[in-house]
Amino acid sequence: MRAILFDAGGVLLKNRLEELDSALVRDIQASVAKTVRKIRKELGPALLLGKRSTNDFLTKVREELSKRIGEKHYRKVYLKTMKTNKELLSIVKYLKKHYRVGLLSNTSNLHAQINRERGLYAHFDPLLISCEIGHVKPQRGVFELVLKKLALPAQECVFIDDRPEHLEIPRSMGFHVVHFQNNAQLLRALARTGICI
Repeated sequence: MRAILFDAGGVLLKNRLEELDSALVRDIQASVAKTVRKIRKELGPALLLGKRSTNDFLTKVREELSKRIGEKHYRKVYLKTMKTNKELLSIVKYLKKHYRVGLLSNTSNLHAQINRERGLYAHFDPLLISCEIGHVKPQRGVFELVLKKLALPAQECVFIDDRPEHLEIPRSMGFHVVHFQNNAQLLRALARTGICI
């Protein structure tokens, strides 16, 4: 083996987008509840006396929520939910001494920006981010592109992903694939390909 390619969400990052979405929904629900209670307290007497309308109340709720729930709020939830797998990053640093270590990730511009800012991507070359290359896993094109960047045959590459549906095409192309479940299981799977840590 000469190259090892990692996925980000669910592998290098401890959670998947589904967990991020759930955390975001919970956080938004808490913000909405807090905002509604605050405005109900503030406008309640005027509403009951007919001096303010329900529409006034709803407009104020919308205005307050648009101030609270924006990119800054989203970033905070992302960083809280999508924590780095520090143990695996230590393994990556070791592997880089002996192999090409790359990243293939389906992600949006904002997520890529956050991960670049926190230094996650600095450990990988090549770095293929779906929003930057115009391909998403499991399209064959993303795997062809990584082989071109590595100048290696698929048979000399290991691809690691937590989603089994992302492993079928690279397997058919000759990649050694690992369905990631946890760090210990990954080390055992890598050892079977001759990569020992």
